[in-house]
Amino acid sequence: MRNRSVFGATFLLLIPLFLAACGTTTPAGTPSATSVNTVVDSPASSPRPTPSPAPTPAPIVPAEQIFTTPDGSLSFTYPATWRVTPVPDQPNSYVVADASGGERARLSDRVEALPFIGIPYGTDTGFRVAGRGITGTSVVVQGAFGQAVGSQAAAYALATDGSTEPIGRAAIEVPGGGYYVMFNGMTPLKTPTVPPSEAELQASATTFANSPEFGETAKVMASLTLHPDKVQVAGCLGARYKYLKLNGISCDDAKATLDRVEKTGKGAGARSTETTDYICFHASYGEKQSGQADVVCRNKATPEATSFEAWLK
Repeated sequence: MRNRSVFGATFLLLIPLFLAACGTTTPAGTPSATSVNTVVDSPASSPRPTPSPAPTPAPIVPAEQIFTTPDGSLSFTYPATWRVTPVPDQPNSYVVADASGGERARLSDRVEALPFIGIPYGTDTGFRVAGRGITGTSVVVQGAFGQAVGSQAAAYALATDGSTEPIGRAAIEVPGGGYYVMFNGMTPLKTPTVPPSEAELQASATTFANSPEFGETAKVMASLTLHPDKVQVAGCLGARYKYLKLNGISCDDAKATLDRVEKTGKGAGARSTETTDYICFHASYGEKQSGQADVVCRNKATPEATSFEAWLK
């Protein structure tokens, strides 16, 4: 019995030494030297990837706005930073201003009579931008000498192609409406001499016409669009005259009446012609300049109820 107990005690003493040599843990849960050295790449000690920078958003370009006249017959596009406002005390007239408040152009709708300009003025730059909204129209630029020294300017307008009218009378005739639309503007010019020669004026106006600034204006003007289904008839057009303010008479009857008075009527006073039923008054040069119609006709029996105006085209 004594020898067996001694062998057992010796065996128990050798077990820890054997386990240590094999690299295992002796007390439960205590790591050995070998197991500690192998734990070198834990998730906590791994380097984290550098996040990519967020992409810079593209700048937002404001969309163009659309201006439409109250009756819906006309519209045009313009930059979102610009403004279109009615002209005080001028019905159917609107100013197109840029972001700084500078006037770029003016739209005049339902124009009954064009400004009276007896002598064409200015020098054509040759600049043309075809109208995108109304076929047969173009934006035209001329150099204007003005009425005084130092008043030289670039005058521009949306004009009917082939028109021989001076730019101050440039307008679009509205078919079926019996009126005109004018889209125009003017900008002072710097010229090398005051007053400039015609060549100097044309060169300065051409430089302005080809500038990026005017390019924006021309784009707006060329976008003017006529919507025929919205046009309200205010008069009618004949071979020689435009008939307006038809009061108690149809357009066809007004045409026939004036034609009859001019062919068969007799003189009545300095500038009037009459038949048995109508009398027509012809405006003088000065009256035309002040904006009066070329001819005003009234029925003799009902002058207040039956009348019309005729404007030379």
